[in-house]
Amino acid sequence: MYEKGDSCGVCGGDGRISNAFGATKTCPGCSGSGRRGEDFGFRDVTKTKAAQGRGPAGATADREKDGKVFLSADGAKLAREVRDCTHLSDAAKAALMGEITQYEATHGGCTSTFQKKIRKRLRPGA
Repeated sequence: MYEKGDSCGVCGGDGRISNAFGATKTCPGCSGSGRRGEDFGFRDVTKTKAAQGRGPAGATADREKDGKVFLSADGAKLAREVRDCTHLSDAAKAALMGEITQYEATHGGCTSTFQKKIRKRLRPGA
């Protein structure tokens, strides 16, 4: 599209631009070279941001033995506490595990209030 020797359209080939107050600066169009920059065509900028719904930054997924995935370390720790609880039935444990995974999926992790709520249900006689 452009010839190799074309001068920059912004600075006219000087490599510097100035304003009405006399301040000069390197041309942003050619980066001071004075030659017209290459046109690479359409530039897709839609994939520059992280996708939503992936959970908090730096979160890694912990996979339990039964295949459930927990985004936060707190969720995995809470799930281990539920799994190791001796006085709960398997159905109650499965229900609590499902609650933890659902909460993490919607909130991105386990809040301290949610952890207290689950631990209260783990106490004997609750």
